[in-house]
Amino acid sequence: MDLTIRGRGNSSWDMPKKSYKIEFLKKQSILGMPKDKDWALIANHYDKSLMRNFIAYRLSSALGAYYAPRCEFVELYLNGEYLGVYLLTETIKIGENRVNIPKDDNSYIVEVDGKYKANEQIVFSDVIIGQDKGKAFRVHAPKNATASVLDTIQNFIRKFESHLLTFDTGKENEIEEWIDVGESVKHYWVQEFTKNPDSEFYTSVYFSWVKGEGIKMGPVWDFDLAFGNHLNEMINSTEGWHLRKYWYFYLYRDLAYKNWIKECWIENKSIFEGVLDSIGVYKSFIEKAALNNFKRWNVLEDASIKLWKNKTFSSYDEVVSDLKNWISKRFQWIDEQLDN
Repeated sequence: MDLTIRGRGNSSWDMPKKSYKIEFLKKQSILGMPKDKDWALIANHYDKSLMRNFIAYRLSSALGAYYAPRCEFVELYLNGEYLGVYLLTETIKIGENRVNIPKDDNSYIVEVDGKYKANEQIVFSDVIIGQDKGKAFRVHAPKNATASVLDTIQNFIRKFESHLLTFDTGKENEIEEWIDVGESVKHYWVQEFTKNPDSEFYTSVYFSWVKGEGIKMGPVWDFDLAFGNHLNEMINSTEGWHLRKYWYFYLYRDLAYKNWIKECWIENKSIFEGVLDSIGVYKSFIEKAALNNFKRWNVLEDASIKLWKNKTFSSYDEVVSDLKNWISKRFQWIDEQLDN
């Protein structure tokens, strides 16, 4: 099929196993996923389990998020060279089967992006929240936006953040006028349960917004350093609340929002618990391919890549057991806190 392919990623592009974006000349359905031109091939080189992104996207979908990227495992050959196990993933864009909002100047896909580049569409908040004075927000859609269109989303973000600062702890603060609470709570729990380091409003925190409506948090994205796979041992710990920062610090002060958070956990406890049961199934999908991957990229016993957890494994079975153990303890800790 006619397509173009290019590299993608920031720090991950420096890794030997690289991620790619592919764009077909015509829309294609791949592995049962809806037709589109744009797809990502995610290397997951930081993630020795190869499945952290897959798990998080499936969890978001199971919770009923308005959109979670569909994905499937593949083995990739590029120009005849075997490159290992990749995750073929839908990209985040406006579309009937992606982020389903109007494709016009009043509809936005935005990312909190501390890694933005000078040539990208960036707006800034100038509101001081905690120790943060102004975040960079990358506007992915609409593309080639005019200054007026960018001003609209920038002004909305600033007004929303100014409203957050007025919140009275333990009271209801009319947040439903600003944010879609249901989507926010689902987004919160995927990030909190997995302890995703990027979710602390640094990068890869996406939301969509249609003028006249509330912010819809998500879709979720980029979990290769989640589930205890980070250098920071505080983040790796299965104990402790993680996402009580930036917007969520203030949202959690709202009495109604705090109750919605707890109710979402209680109502969906079986889904979170089911993540642990699903690991064995996902492992069976890719176990043989994973052995091929680690012959190509001998990283199981490698502790030299400093962005991931400095931990070595003797086998893929050991990697998966470590991941299951982390998820089991994380579920237990959260459940104990909310029971109390």
